[in-house]
This record gives sequence, structure tokens and C-alpha cells, in this order.
Amino acid sequence: MGQPVNMHLVELHGELDGRITFGQMSFPLKGEIEGDMASGQANTGVAGFAPFEARMDGDDSLLWKLQLASPGGNQVMALNFTRSKGDADSARSGDGPSNLDPKLVGRWRRTSSNSVAGTLPRNNMNVATDIFCTLAGDGSFSYGGAVTGVASTGFAGTTGSADGSTREWKAEGGVLFSRTIGQQWIQLGRYAISGSSLVLYAGNDKQLWERQ
Repeated sequence: MGQPVNMHLVELHGELDGRITFGQMSFPLKGEIEGDMASGQANTGVAGFAPFEARMDGDDSLLWKLQLASPGGNQVMALNFTRSKGDADSARSGDGPSNLDPKLVGRWRRTSSNSVAGTLPRNNMNVATDIFCTLAGDGSFSYGGAVTGVASTGFAGTTGSADGSTREWKAEGGVLFSRTIGQQWIQLGRYAISGSSLVLYAGNDKQLWERQ
């Protein structure tokens, strides 16, 4: 359809987590890896869960098939993804960020919520926002993709996923750092991990993240 299609994938202990984005649409996917094959489901939202299969073809090419339900029967979307040159060069040369804490690798979610007072307590508007962060094992760092839900008397709705940003990350001395590729490292804050929870002490702000 003349649009670029981007996919960000993270592999951890044989499990696959990622997101595919094209145009104004973006949806998550999860799966499992066996050998050079991966399979799972993508959450397309209105269209429900769609099964997919993926296979690496060499070092930089990924063959991907998604099965979508359609009125006339299932429709298969087949795409050939090519790894972005910057990611491939960084992986081969070892120039990516060092000192990666394996306990931080994964996809994390932070939820913030507040309530806007109405004329009566039952008319209050409750707002909750989920922000997502992926710290990949190759040192790449994606942040954003916020989704906001609003609920009030007789009304409830959810926004689409917002655009995110991709950077690099590292951890030194219990402190998490990030940077735009090629720029200076920025200190995000001290961190502590307990089970599936990550607490980030960013200045005077204490952020609680949950592993997805």
C-alpha cells in the first residue's frame, strides 16, 4: 500500500515479544522460538488475535506471514523484513552499549492514573495511561507507545498507541542510562528489581514498572 512497515522484536529465553507498525496502525505480538522458526499471535485490536509464523533467511532477512480473518475466508499477509543497517552494523562490530544488566532485559509497562472531579462524585472522569519501554538484549531501547483510557458516567474509551522513540541503553553501578545513537549518555536514575517489578528513582520521581 506504499507504506513502510516496521517491526521491533525482542527475544528472551525462547520467548518473542514485539510490535509491528505501519501507517497509523500499531499492534503487539507475542510468540515462541524453536530453532530458526517463530510462531505466535498478534493482537490486532478490532480484528482480534491473528496467528503468525516467522523464519530467518540469512542474518538480515526475516520472512513473516500473518493470517488475518476476512469475510471471504482467512487472508495471509506475507512480508520480507530486512534488518536496518545501523542495527546490523552495531551487532557485528560490537560498538553497541556495554554493561547490560540481563535482569533489565524485557518489555516493561508503567501506569499513571488520575481523576478529574465532576459536579458530583459519580460524574468524575477517571484517566489512566500506560507507557511502554523495551530494553533489548542487543542494547536497543524503545520508549513510548502510550495508550490512554478514559472512563466517566455513561462513557468509556481508549486512545490508539502513540509513537515511541528508539535509543540505546546501558547500566552501570545500579544506574540506568540511555542515549540517542551517537549522542552523549543521559542518566535516567537508580533502579531496583524485585520479581517482575522495576523501581526507577529518577530525581525526585519514583517510577514503578511491571514486566510484560
